[in-house]
Amino acid sequence: DFKFYKKLRDKNMNQHVFTTISLIDGIKSPKKESPFLNNITLVSSKNWLGEQGKSFRNKYQKKYGKIPNESAAYAYDGMRIIINAIKKSGPNRENLQKVMSHTNYEGLTGAFHFDNKGNRVGTIDLAVLKNGIPFLETQ
Repeated sequence: DFKFYKKLRDKNMNQHVFTTISLIDGIKSPKKESPFLNNITLVSSKNWLGEQGKSFRNKYQKKYGKIPNESAAYAYDGMRIIINAIKKSGPNRENLQKVMSHTNYEGLTGAFHFDNKGNRVGTIDLAVLKNGIPFLETQ
């Protein structure tokens, strides 16, 4: 919901804001919503906003009429990992767990590998909104 950020900007409160990348969920028209979506840094698990994600974002936006959120990118990566693991392990649960524990996958949301408890291990990136469009700080 953009109401909070719009109220900040409407009151001339232009301080820098840090938030999760889920803020961009639901942006339908960056041009329409861009006047108050500046000076905001988004925290992401990895660079799904980079080159690898452009094709995904364009196809998603064309199909659903909005920019995909990070959840869509996570779901895409998660399903790709599971499908690849099932192809390698077959329908056996124990084999699937073994294959998953040795997964090394480079996806939209970054590199995937799992610790000994099954948790994803990774890094975070920062993106800055410029006129409602996220850019990695290195861009």
